[in-house]
Amino acid sequence: MNSCKVYLLLVVFLFTFSFCSKRDVDTDMLIEDLTDETYFPPINSTEWETKSIAALNWNDNKLQPLLHFLEEKNTKSFIILYNGKIVVEEYFNNHTATSSWYWASAGKTLTTTAFPVLHKMKIF
Repeated sequence: MNSCKVYLLLVVFLFTFSFCSKRDVDTDMLIEDLTDETYFPPINSTEWETKSIAALNWNDNKLQPLLHFLEEKNTKSFIILYNGKIVVEEYFNNHTATSSWYWASAGKTLTTTAFPVLHKMKIF
């Protein structure tokens, strides 16, 4: 009876993992597309290119509820970049683009988000 349980477990295991597959996403292609269109603002300027939500075909009706939520949660600032261009830039609760704010561990989040892309681009 023990060998029957082992065989049954093996069949269940194989059956379960036979449906799991790796997504067919060509990450190199995604990175190439990103590097071709990525905007980097000039070092000697405070100007930064923007892109509208409408140009990206995003749902503009969802932005205002998000901004209200962020303000309720005492968020200081919020920004969405798309290929380096500013799509949304908002400041809340008397915070401005030039306000100083101690952000401590947020640097770790930024690093872990940006590093894989920058590494692929051979910047790091």
